Amino acid sequence: MYYLKWSPVLSNLTGYIFGLVLGYILNKNWTFKSKESSYSEMLRYAVVIVTSYIANVGLVYLSTTHLQLSPYLAQPLGMVTYTGLTFIGCKIFVFKSSKNIIYE
Repeated sequence: MYYLKWSPVLSNLTGYIFGLVLGYILNKNWTFKSKESSYSEMLRYAVVIVTSYIANVGLVYLSTTHLQLSPYLAQPLGMVTYTGLTFIGCKIFVFKSSKNIIYE
């Protein structure tokens, strides 16, 4: 951000884009060993990521505003939720055509 003289928003967006692309590639090729290569698979991945992110933000928001939890506790809860939903979504929705053999 500072070296490239980018705004925090542009830096954040760039980081998310690189993270999404890297996450898709690693999950496709390593975790789920999917042989399919389609726009449909990429679109399903995007849907799972957006859904997981909304659940993450919603949980953090509700935890801090309604349950009065510390943000230091709410953030890890949101992260666990995001990670779990993303894995499950990828396994049953995104890479469903693969055999889903993990750690072969």
